[in-house]
Amino acid sequence: MMNLPEDINKYDLFCLVDFRVNNLADIVSLNGDLRLTYITHWLHFKQEIINLDNQYNLFNKEFWGYGINKISDGNELIENLDVSVVAKLPGHNKHHEHGVFNLIIFKIEGENFIYNIFSFNLNNLKSRMSLLKKVNLKYCQGIRLEKINQNLFISLDFETLTIPISFQLETYSRHNINSSILSNYYIQSISNAVNKISKKDVHLNSNDNNSKIDLIEANLRELILNTFASYPNGNDFKKIIPVSIQNNVNKRIQSFVRNHPNTSTDNFRDITNCLQFFDLMEYKDLISNGKYWDLFEKKFITKQLLEKHFGQLSNLRNTLRHSREMTELTLAEGNASIIWFNMALEK
Repeated sequence: MMNLPEDINKYDLFCLVDFRVNNLADIVSLNGDLRLTYITHWLHFKQEIINLDNQYNLFNKEFWGYGINKISDGNELIENLDVSVVAKLPGHNKHHEHGVFNLIIFKIEGENFIYNIFSFNLNNLKSRMSLLKKVNLKYCQGIRLEKINQNLFISLDFETLTIPISFQLETYSRHNINSSILSNYYIQSISNAVNKISKKDVHLNSNDNNSKIDLIEANLRELILNTFASYPNGNDFKKIIPVSIQNNVNKRIQSFVRNHPNTSTDNFRDITNCLQFFDLMEYKDLISNGKYWDLFEKKFITKQLLEKHFGQLSNLRNTLRHSREMTELTLAEGNASIIWFNMALEK
């Protein structure tokens, strides 16, 4: 598993949520009456989590994480407004509608993604908990990072669940760890776990190749983001991405914005949000671009190999997505390229 800088632990989680609840208590309690109630109730809920952790080991030493506010368990979506949003709302008596805090704590054990959902009502000590829910990572079909109203969300698609498991990332920072760092850590760690499971079956078949290609694409995005993280203007879409790629990507973004009235092209000024609109061959064009090839050469060895395997992978994906005839050659070359990319991206 990928290590977090300065090793964030469960006590950091509690400190951040303490701070969040204190802020919420200040916002909803104009005359101070509710402040003590919120803080006292949160201390009760926090002790419940600690007791459950002692009983069920909610946090894993190798990898664990958490999310807040808007959370899906794969079947149902629950949502509370972020503290920063509640603070901007007009009127009094905000506690009537905004006294709930949602939390997901997750970990990986073996092949399983294990998660616990909590919904705490700070007004009346009522809570809903769904503990030790479990889904096998071999059914993971993709991992997505989205930015909505300046907040980052992670979604995990599983073929066995009705809707994706999803959650908002922490917006507060501690020990120089922020939502961007957390997103990279979570996506990288979960992707690595899925890859390890995938590699147990060397004989890949067409039924699960779509999810394997999606995972390669997610790993390519993470590689690009991590590579440009220390590059000047490294997250600026217009300054980093070649114009020849920008044109096609902008068309897809504009189409997306037209169909989603709650979005704006302003949301897609950084590479983090724009990479989801790349096709496979555009990743290849960016990586092999003469200006940037030195940054990626160690992983992919030669441009010739990179172009060959991108071409074969793209051919397999197009055949699967458009229900074309799957020839033995297309399948064999595509499977070989999946293995090659997994090996290259693991280095």
